[in-house]
Amino acid sequence: MLKLRTPSRRRKQFGLLTLFAVMIGLSGFVYAATQGPATIAPVSGYQLALVITRGGETLAHPTLCTDGSEPISIYSGNESENALKLTFDVKPAGNDQVQVSVDGTVNESGRDIAVSPVLRGPLGKTMSVRIGDVNGKSAPVELSMTPTTGCGTHRMTVNEAVKNGHVRDVAQAVATKAGYVIVNPDALDQRPISLQFEQIPPERALQLIAKIDGKEAMFQGKQVRIESSSVR
Repeated sequence: MLKLRTPSRRRKQFGLLTLFAVMIGLSGFVYAATQGPATIAPVSGYQLALVITRGGETLAHPTLCTDGSEPISIYSGNESENALKLTFDVKPAGNDQVQVSVDGTVNESGRDIAVSPVLRGPLGKTMSVRIGDVNGKSAPVELSMTPTTGCGTHRMTVNEAVKNGHVRDVAQAVATKAGYVIVNPDALDQRPISLQFEQIPPERALQLIAKIDGKEAMFQGKQVRIESSSVR
């Protein structure tokens, strides 16, 4: 060390600058390493205002409420020419946008045609799509939807605790309290169930109960039809 030359003033300044730059780089690395991944604030759910028309006739105009964890299904027209069964899966798509995946069937000339459009757009804005009309013999179904966050404070929620109840009876009780009518309750069996619902929309509660029985709850206004899950 005694043989080493004393560093010049320029070398001392260069060394200090280099040390300072390294310290900044390390501090930046430590800061980056301590930051967790970006998170999206959860929402209380989505409300989907639908208007479904064909040839100028309104087939259905329900407002669906979903927490986003499970799709929600509707039916319209029963077995008529305008019959349709559709499932809507609403997911966040970033920047106040949502993606709505539609899956189901529409009836054309007595034949069920599978449809699966996917729409993406901003919250509060109406999105539209035409579905069906594969063979050109029927008017296409016009599907318009307006998504918003939340299910609305005016909507009721279900608080239900059941121990050793039965699927059909519990579904009937939830539907009655929410003002719904299950048009085919015999589609649910009487297997025993125990469950507890706290502050969830009645549509979601009926979906979960039907799912226990391997079925699906489909909504048309205030009517609920229990279908085999294979329709989705």
